[in-house]
Amino acid sequence: MQERRKNILLLIPTFTEGGAQKMVFEIGKILAEKYNVFECSYDAFGEPHVFKNSNKILSLNSPHGGSILKKLTDYPKKISRLRDIKREYSIDITISNLWSADLVNILSGADSKTISIGHISIKGNFQNRLLLKLRKFVKLIYNRFDKVIAVNEALMTELGELFEIPKGKIGFINNFIAYPEKPIANKAKLDTNKRLVTVGRLNPIKNQAPLLYIYQQLKSKFTTLQLVIIGNGPLEEELKNIAKSMSLRIASSIGDVNADIVFTGFVNPYTVLSGCDIFVFPSKSEGLPLVMLEAMNQGLPVIASDCPTGGAYVVLEGSGGHQPDRVDFEETKTGFLMPIPDADKVETITTWEHVIKNLLDNQEMIDEKSRAAMLRSLEFSVENIKTEWYDLIEEVCQK
Repeated sequence: MQERRKNILLLIPTFTEGGAQKMVFEIGKILAEKYNVFECSYDAFGEPHVFKNSNKILSLNSPHGGSILKKLTDYPKKISRLRDIKREYSIDITISNLWSADLVNILSGADSKTISIGHISIKGNFQNRLLLKLRKFVKLIYNRFDKVIAVNEALMTELGELFEIPKGKIGFINNFIAYPEKPIANKAKLDTNKRLVTVGRLNPIKNQAPLLYIYQQLKSKFTTLQLVIIGNGPLEEELKNIAKSMSLRIASSIGDVNADIVFTGFVNPYTVLSGCDIFVFPSKSEGLPLVMLEAMNQGLPVIASDCPTGGAYVVLEGSGGHQPDRVDFEETKTGFLMPIPDADKVETITTWEHVIKNLLDNQEMIDEKSRAAMLRSLEFSVENIKTEWYDLIEEVCQK
């Protein structure tokens, strides 16, 4: 008699763009190979669904927005609706992503098992400062999960220590990604411009503003250098105004060879990365950044801040320990680990400028790190990591 396929529910506050949303998309695809997978957000049918696969979509019918008071008073509705979904679809395991969804998952009860995925640093992310203030309450919630899974080992250690999660309840599975099956060509590679590129939502955590000051210093030496910024977000106009104040030319396509700064908006990053030369990543906080792996897969050396909780350090294989307060740089096979750039700390800007300049001046080094980056990216491929997720599902179901 054939065993019933398990029903897995992936819960996240929104389906809009973001690293956690991309990870839900990727996990949903691999789990669907063995299980019945449902994906759910608070307002699935009233918001953009950026990363969409063929799994059945469900909604708690309760938008994640408004005042703090409205968010708090809406929690009972979300909890009740999730409880109904778990029962209606006979959910075996609910996997929640981000704190708000974790809270709803645990308080909804029902008979399904629960897994939380830790995507981002608590200590290193000012957006999570409330969780530190409510540490005792957060500890109670996380200790009710059957399993808490971080996206890298350093984050596992941070969460375990902060919320006193027993070792048997916490683990880590590195982020992974499904790379394009065929190379993606971009005719921009045929022109004489050199291009720095970054990818991420335009918000304070991603810290794109210092790149404009770094670029301004480099432009006098590298007259055909472009800075390409992929993504959109609340700081887009502010970043464009900074660029304009520097008299930098702005465009929306890397095909405009006369532009200084290119804001592409939200696009398939592979279509742009393949036309660029160096990936720059100034983030203040990361789990295990998928966009970095995407860039490496396209053969781009990486220059990245060694930010909490060590995701860049893990991917770039740093030595001597993750150093979020570093003031110098560390060279690795695939790129460089850097201080977090800050326009008010001139030494950090100078260090970034120095490293980028030296790399741009050395095509042999770019080529060497490009080859190493492509090879390293393959270690985070779907095929290498998906069995860890299958093993986790079976382990939790047997508890």
